[in-house]
Amino acid sequence: MSCLSARPVCCHHQSRKAGPASMTDPCEIIDGADTHVDTIHLAVISVTGQPMADREFSTTESGYRAAIEFLSGHGVPHVVGVEGARSYGAGLTRALAAEGIPVVEVCRPDRAARRCKGKTDTLDSYATDTLDSYAAARAALSGHGVSEPKDERTSVVRALLGARCSAVKARTASINQIKALLVSAPESVRARFRRDATKELIAELTRTRPTAHAEPMISGILTAAKALADRDAFLNEQVDTLTAELNELTAVLYRRTRAPRRPAATPPADTAEPDAHAAPPRAGGRGRK
Repeated sequence: MSCLSARPVCCHHQSRKAGPASMTDPCEIIDGADTHVDTIHLAVISVTGQPMADREFSTTESGYRAAIEFLSGHGVPHVVGVEGARSYGAGLTRALAAEGIPVVEVCRPDRAARRCKGKTDTLDSYATDTLDSYAAARAALSGHGVSEPKDERTSVVRALLGARCSAVKARTASINQIKALLVSAPESVRARFRRDATKELIAELTRTRPTAHAEPMISGILTAAKALADRDAFLNEQVDTLTAELNELTAVLYRRTRAPRRPAATPPADTAEPDAHAAPPRAGGRGRK
């Protein structure tokens, strides 16, 4: 009775042809990552889609190093499919790119059917992460529903734009609150700010001294309106600062799209002399019959 010698997993594919990704190295592997806030779950499959191994790592610098060592220990990573490459998987994507490992972003699987079955304990959660990581690896292997990870510069622009949009919304909400507050205010308060435009209204409310009024109702309304006006002025400064930062950043990162446009060419003036025999234009409307 003779025993067969154990062979590496990658050596079983020496006689197989290259897959859809033109993989000719028998030791190449395909990897997938299911990403979360604190953990990432990696799965390794062969070039023929056979599961090889999977493991969970923490989303820390040491965890990313251990994840790369785990992948390299099973072969040469041809491509890694990462879910949320610019959200939960941003750190892993940066670590893989630093090692020269190609990364593609895969779509998250439809979990609606899985939620119908329920997920109550830790074992089910771990099994779900395992399935998602293998699904990401198979998506990277097939090339279906994958895309290149977004440039990190886009993330910076998106962060500044998100902060600016939230500041604009909060500023608009403050202005609407002020106007709604003044609608039901006493007549003395309404008459004071009735004809003011928005900018003049905010400027005058910031200079108001609510404590100078002895009547509690007027003092309370002016206190609330002044607080909202101060908030609007602060948010206005934030919007201006973020807008300037966005303009400066986009001018550096996207010079081609930010190039100044040429002024439109003005049509040449009509230099033809008027016809002396032409009928003079009518003055006014229709003439009498």
